[in-house]
Amino acid sequence: MRTDPAARYPVDDDAVVALTRDLVRLRTVNEDGFREAPAAELVAATMRSFGWDPQVTEVAPGRPNVVAVVDGGGGPGRTLAFEGHTDVVTEGDPDRWSVDPYGGEIRDGRLYGRGAADMKSGVAAMLHAVRALQLAGPFPGRALVCALVDEEGLMLGAKHFAGTDLAHGVDGAIICEPEEGEICTSAKGAVRIRVDMLGAMAHGAMPQHGRNPLPSAGRLLVALAALQEELQKAHPAHEHLGEVYVTPTVSRAGSLDQINVIPARATVAVDVRTIPGVDHAGLVERVRELAARAGEPDGITTGLTVVDDRPCVEIPTDHPLVTALAGAHEEVLGEPARYGGVPGAPTARSSPATRGSPPSSTGRAGSGSPTRPTSSWRSTTSCAAPTCTPRRPTGSCDDIGGDPRSPVPRWPPDRAGWVPAATADVVFPYDGSVVAPAPVGTVADAEAALQAALAVRAEAAALPSRVRRDVLLATRDALAARREDLEQLLVLETGKPLVDCRVEVDRTLVTLAAAAEEVARLHGETVPLDLLPSGDGMIGFWTRRPIGVVIGITGFNYPLLLAAHKFAPAIAAGCPVIGKPAPQTPLATLWLVHALREAASMNNAAPPAMVQLVTGDAEVGARLVTDPRIGAVSFTGSAEVGHRIARSAAPRKVLLELGSNAALVVAADATWTPRPPRSCAAGSTPPGRRASRCSGSWWRRRWRSRCWTGWPRGSPTSGSGTRATRRRGCPR
Repeated sequence: MRTDPAARYPVDDDAVVALTRDLVRLRTVNEDGFREAPAAELVAATMRSFGWDPQVTEVAPGRPNVVAVVDGGGGPGRTLAFEGHTDVVTEGDPDRWSVDPYGGEIRDGRLYGRGAADMKSGVAAMLHAVRALQLAGPFPGRALVCALVDEEGLMLGAKHFAGTDLAHGVDGAIICEPEEGEICTSAKGAVRIRVDMLGAMAHGAMPQHGRNPLPSAGRLLVALAALQEELQKAHPAHEHLGEVYVTPTVSRAGSLDQINVIPARATVAVDVRTIPGVDHAGLVERVRELAARAGEPDGITTGLTVVDDRPCVEIPTDHPLVTALAGAHEEVLGEPARYGGVPGAPTARSSPATRGSPPSSTGRAGSGSPTRPTSSWRSTTSCAAPTCTPRRPTGSCDDIGGDPRSPVPRWPPDRAGWVPAATADVVFPYDGSVVAPAPVGTVADAEAALQAALAVRAEAAALPSRVRRDVLLATRDALAARREDLEQLLVLETGKPLVDCRVEVDRTLVTLAAAAEEVARLHGETVPLDLLPSGDGMIGFWTRRPIGVVIGITGFNYPLLLAAHKFAPAIAAGCPVIGKPAPQTPLATLWLVHALREAASMNNAAPPAMVQLVTGDAEVGARLVTDPRIGAVSFTGSAEVGHRIARSAAPRKVLLELGSNAALVVAADATWTPRPPRSCAAGSTPPGRRASRCSGSWWRRRWRSRCWTGWPRGSPTSGSGTRATRRRGCPR
């Protein structure tokens, strides 16, 4: 039966039902190929039929927000937003449904189907409600009608809208979620936490050689249960929201395929639901403390990441928005308004409410509603940055990307905080095709890297041995997990055979492990002083101290391994290190630096700024090696450049590994075969230079060059052959 308000605001009931049925028939679940685009198109078309001008913004592929601004025509006033989402949760097993989940069937005055309650009906209702308000106008101010995506997943739509100018101007918001007819003036907060526990892998037969993170994870789970009890005692249950809950939701470690292996890492994820009065920052630090304490008995390093942090929402029942809703509820339904709270974390937490406007949620869902409101979302934290930004290769952000013949690993995520830089293409030497754009640093970038490294020099020197060891071992594990991708990247970047690239990755992992072991051996000695009578009963000692900032410059032939030779010893000794890769092959080095900084960031164990990277030309390198504040320079490359660096860096410590220093002596009575000996092949592979290659031969008392160009048999990715090289540095 129509009431007076309905007569004043002519809502087209049949049109609301028809639009709801049409929306329900669209399978807009969070799966590839479905998404919300069809529903967004229908919503936008409906808005245009009202004469509105909807803004359609794709926040992710196939996932558009639709927002319309409806001016009341009554002059200046406040802005009220209505919000709903166009996605639904999956239908699950179709055999468990008594109706077609996407049929939009009506039985006995009820509409059945996925999204009929949550919340295709809410979207249709808000569209026609604002249309009725407009037709009954004019009214002061304006209304925003927002159909957003991804409420059931990461809330991409709400987060995107919250960052727009439209959201900043909202004075109040009504979230059209079905809440059993209650006006919800409060909503629980949510903190999603991930705890990573890093130990050391070992065989189950020799557990004494490993550090098992699983017992630590178990202790953390017990501690979280005690934390929930502690919070519930400190914060009595809320009238509408109930208790605080600390719920472990994920516990993951090891593999059932290798039950005989102690895992190196365990992960525990926690979903915390809070009520007003709970300090989120303090809660996070408490979990961090519990994780560290759980890992201490077994020497486990722990790292905590806040995946999502949304505080509670609560507005008083006498707020004008709430009193207006309560009055409308009583006038239309003939019963007093009932108040409640949202136990989940609804879309309001990411929409205008986060900008200071009060949200309220209202709606009606009967007991036959096939779903209850659900929501979850995550965001990523950020950390400090190295100096240059690697740019993403071809391919979407969800895949590996790169050359289809052999994939290039996806670039580090934005949270790594890479500093923007100009780029130049890295090409595949075999055919000249582009592998990926790489950053090109400047002298200013080199200066910034120096300042960052110098700022953490004291902090790096004071790092405990166990922290330095754990950073190196965590990096080794991270690279081992991407072994095949790194091998393929090295093939594309250097043009070396795949077999050589596999050896390079293996040697890199060994280098990191060896440096981690050396941490325990960086000690001094004692010296007896009683050789003279004055020294009777006395003993002297000396210890090693970090030398300061280390500059590591590498050649193009082994970009990953040579970079590990620079970074790993420096970190083991507690020295900040700045790497500069060869301009031709910077990609693998970028990944090594990313892995090192991620490992340093775990549990804030070490300052990420102690690992820096600058790409660029010789001018950039010269700025680094000539700075009087550095402690040492390590260089691998040609003799000419190495001697120049030694002169420029003096009097600071210089470590050089130079090429063209391996002569081959052939005796006068040696048998020469028509087939070139293996020693000559060693002089041309890999990429024309290696420290131990044959740079010339002493044969019959004359120097003779043994260099050739061109591709021998085999493909560069087949495990045979060598990269084509130019004559460079061959003695005449």
